[in-house]
Amino acid sequence: MTAVVAAENIDLDGRVRVTSPTFVTSLIPRLSERSSVSMYSLLQLLLVESSNEAAETIAGEVGRDKFIEAMNAKARQLGMMNTKFTDPSGLSAENVSTIGDLHRLIKYIYNDRNFIIDITADKKLPNAHIGGEFDGLINFNEVKDMDNFVGGKVGETLAAGQTSISLHTLQIQGEERTVVVILLGSKSRAEDTKK
Repeated sequence: MTAVVAAENIDLDGRVRVTSPTFVTSLIPRLSERSSVSMYSLLQLLLVESSNEAAETIAGEVGRDKFIEAMNAKARQLGMMNTKFTDPSGLSAENVSTIGDLHRLIKYIYNDRNFIIDITADKKLPNAHIGGEFDGLINFNEVKDMDNFVGGKVGETLAAGQTSISLHTLQIQGEERTVVVILLGSKSRAEDTKK
């Protein structure tokens, strides 16, 4: 949802002043030495490496509280009535959603903001957006030993366990189809996705 709200409210070609938030950390910190970064590169950090710093920097561009309000407004617009966002990174145990609501979100992204899915797969996109400022991004979203991964996003907190939404292409009755796998509370995300 952070990527959706950013794409719909912020110029992705623009540059953002970086004031690295001190109240979150990322597994791979990449923003502390920068004074500015392109919004599109922030989306890459957010969606490929699950950067909490990128999430907070993106939200800060609009104003954190206003951004979270926009996330919740978008959720209601999409019919995600059992979802509540309390931060842009997903770290808070007060963020809640359901599989049905997450299915609504991924359908919207797939149909209306598909480039977000492409970023999660770390595809090099031939578009006008300025990005690629970070070398050697490590894609946390891919499912090991599955070559049908189209894109998706993983997460993990103590409250939610391992979570993911992943899209895969499968041959079903001789036709290639894209299916979604949504996991909440997993202890073994890769194994559960394969199952």
